[in-house]
Amino acid sequence: MQTITKKYYICDVCGKVSQDENKIKECQHCHRTINDDCETELIYSKGKEFPRMINVTFPDGEKKTYIYNLRDGKA
Repeated sequence: MQTITKKYYICDVCGKVSQDENKIKECQHCHRTINDDCETELIYSKGKEFPRMINVTFPDGEKKTYIYNLRDGKA
């Protein structure tokens, strides 16, 4: 009987798995981070504790919008 051991690499940010270490290094470096250099706009629904939408402008000018996904229909 033979035993084969495979080595897997996992992206610390998103959890992507690959046997190719370079692919995972590329994956880890491609993720954008929301930090103090980013401009954020929080949009709340009336009377709610958490924002329903977050607009982010990154230092390079790229803009993204993140929207709270209603799973229970109660936001």
